[in-house]
Amino acid sequence: MKRILRIAQQEISVQARNRWLHIFTLVFSLLLIGIAYFGLRAMGYTGTQDFTRTSASLLNLVIYIVPLLALVLGTLGFSGDEGTQELLYSLPLPRRTVFWGKFCGLYAALALPMLSAFLLTGLFISIQAGSQGIGQYLGFMGVSLILALVFLNLSGLVSVLFPKKLGAFAVSLFLWLFLVVLYDLGVIGTTLFLPEYVGERFVFGAVFFNPIDLLRIAGLMLLGGKEFFGQAGATFVHYWGEEVIAVGVMGLSVLLWLFIPQLAILKRLNRLDF
Repeated sequence: MKRILRIAQQEISVQARNRWLHIFTLVFSLLLIGIAYFGLRAMGYTGTQDFTRTSASLLNLVIYIVPLLALVLGTLGFSGDEGTQELLYSLPLPRRTVFWGKFCGLYAALALPMLSAFLLTGLFISIQAGSQGIGQYLGFMGVSLILALVFLNLSGLVSVLFPKKLGAFAVSLFLWLFLVVLYDLGVIGTTLFLPEYVGERFVFGAVFFNPIDLLRIAGLMLLGGKEFFGQAGATFVHYWGEEVIAVGVMGLSVLLWLFIPQLAILKRLNRLDF
C-alpha cells in the first residue's frame, strides 16, 4: 500500500503542474454557477436555482464533459512518455502496484478539481437560495465522481491495449463519441425494426452495456421525484418493482464496469514488454 501511495503522490505532483486541469476547474466552476443562476431566468423567473434544479440542469453537462476529461487525462497519464513508462515498469515492483499507483494519483488529480467546482457552486447556491435539496446535490456529486472513476478505468484499459500514445488517444476519443452519442442512436434505430414488446426489453438490456446510461438514470433517480425519472428510470423501477432494488441493481452493474476492465488491464499488463 505504501508503494502505491508513493507512486500516486508522484502522479499527483505531475498533474498539479498540468495547466489544463486548472483551466478545467475554472471553466467547470463557471459553468456550474452559470447554470445555477441563469436556469430560472431562462424560464421567466429571477433568482438562483436551488440544489435540486441545479442538479437536474447539470446532468447533461456532466455526462458530456466528465467522461471526455477522464478519458483524455487517463490516456495521457497512463501512456505518458515512452521512456517514463519503461522506467516505471522496470522498477522491482509488481506491475499492478505501479498501475494502481498511477490510477489513484490520476483519479485524485481529476476528482479534486471536480469537488472544488461542486463545492464552490454549492456555497454560491446556499448563500443565494438556502439549503433546500442539498442531499440530492451531494448525491449527484457522488454520481459524477463515480462516472469519472469508471471512465478513468476505461482509459487505463485503452492504454494497455494500445501502448502508443497517439493510438490510445484516438481510441479514447472514439470510445467517448460511441458511448455518449452513437450507442443511444444505435439502440433507438434498432428498436424501429423490433416489435414493441421486444423493443422495450432490448432498450432495458442495452442500458447495462453503457455506463453513461446507468449513471444518467441513477442521477435522475437521486433527484427524488418521479417527474425526474424519465422513461428509462420509470422502466427500471417498474421492472424491478421497487426503487431501492433498481438502485441496487444499477450499483452492482457499475461495480462490474469497474471490476471487469481491471481484470483485463492486469492480465494485459503481465504480457506487455516495456
